Amino acid sequence: MAQIPEDVWFASISEIAAKLRAKEFSAVELTRASCDRLERIGPRYNALALSLREQAIRKAKDVDDEIKHDRFRALTGIPYGAKDLLAVHGQPTTWGAKPYAGQVFDDDARVIEKLDKAGAILIGKLAMVELAGGGGYRYASASLTGPGLNPWDRTRWSGGSSSGSGIATAAGW
Repeated sequence: MAQIPEDVWFASISEIAAKLRAKEFSAVELTRASCDRLERIGPRYNALALSLREQAIRKAKDVDDEIKHDRFRALTGIPYGAKDLLAVHGQPTTWGAKPYAGQVFDDDARVIEKLDKAGAILIGKLAMVELAGGGGYRYASASLTGPGLNPWDRTRWSGGSSSGSGIATAAGW
């Protein structure tokens, strides 16, 4: 298994795509490493709502087959996390709020469908302030996963509706 270089975590999509095309690592290797990183770092900052490792690795295997046959789409093999506001078929979509912790939709959100068709690999759902901040942003604890913590300074709240997404970006996953 290829070692994923540290610079990948802060690389652009086009830089990662070039490495996948050059077969510096496979989509499965990148997806496993991305899931490992998200599962290791995410809980430390209350940023991970749900890991989707198994389905991500299945998708990455299909993507590697496409790459093997030199078939590339816009986001072939690019791992990503989606805000827990977006429905993923058969998975909880909590909207960051306890009353919706068991909510499961039968269909994917349209943006999830489009990203899937573009070849991107969903590795997890990211935390958010409950109900996208519809009740306001007065309390750091207003999230099912707990207060989103800034990965550069854990004494500060990342705040906002997309706190998990912001944390993920700042932490390089």
